[in-house]
Amino acid sequence: MACGGIVGLATWAGLLASGGAIFLGSLVSSAVVITTSSGERPSHPARVGFSHGIAMLSGIALRGLLPLGPGAVALAVAIALAIVLIFDALHPPALANAGFAYASPASAEQLLGLTAATALVLVLAAIALPRLRIRPDRGR
Repeated sequence: MACGGIVGLATWAGLLASGGAIFLGSLVSSAVVITTSSGERPSHPARVGFSHGIAMLSGIALRGLLPLGPGAVALAVAIALAIVLIFDALHPPALANAGFAYASPASAEQLLGLTAATALVLVLAAIALPRLRIRPDRGR
């Protein structure tokens, strides 16, 4: 239920930020990771926000430099992956944003607004879920 709520809220925020023009599919995978492994490394709020932002920026930057093609998309993902690994901030679902930036007809401003709005909801969920979850005692 939490996953559905996060997806719905992030979708609503993203559509509001982009003027209803685009939907960020990677938010669904992110919501699943955040709700099924809250408190774990891939769900850390800083990883979620940083990975989404870097991947989208990588895709936007390279689509301005290279024509759409498999090599260009692969390069955008590889650059984003290298950056998040250097900063030890990998949230795997977010790397889809690098490829999404190429496929979307949206402007860079719309893509950045969409990423900011959806990442904010995902980050807030990543902060809140570990605090709300009732965990069974371990080792008692």
